Amino acid sequence: MNKNIYKVFFFIFLVLIFSDFLTYTLKMPWPLSFWRRQWFMFSYSNDKLSRLLVLGKFENGKQEGIAMERWFSYFVGFETSRYNEISRGQESLGQLATYVCRQYNQEAGPKEKLKSVSIVSAVWSNQKSGRQKLEEVPKKDVRLYPHLVKSCL
Repeated sequence: MNKNIYKVFFFIFLVLIFSDFLTYTLKMPWPLSFWRRQWFMFSYSNDKLSRLLVLGKFENGKQEGIAMERWFSYFVGFETSRYNEISRGQESLGQLATYVCRQYNQEAGPKEKLKSVSIVSAVWSNQKSGRQKLEEVPKKDVRLYPHLVKSCL
């Protein structure tokens, strides 16, 4: 009886190893591996850093970045607050834009109200010498990807 159990476990072990081997060597889009992304934080890196930017357009016509740290002060990583970690889907970005409009306009004076909010991703390359803050990267090396524009009126 014990020998049969060992044979079954050995067979399962071989299947797992073989499936991992096929997954990684053939670079299949669908995984055979049972441990796929078990170590998810190490599974992918494209050597890019990104930050979500919120740009406000005011009723007087000027446009400037909104400092999100006033509402999101808890940092979760390198230069990353909680707002930067949300999904880039339209629904969650729309909720963030609505939140920014409401909070900013509640705190602002009567002539400093937001007219609209734009949400943009800034992406730059990670240097081998170490991580650079967005403010330290030359503007020509930063790509901006617009996500949405939401009216605050």
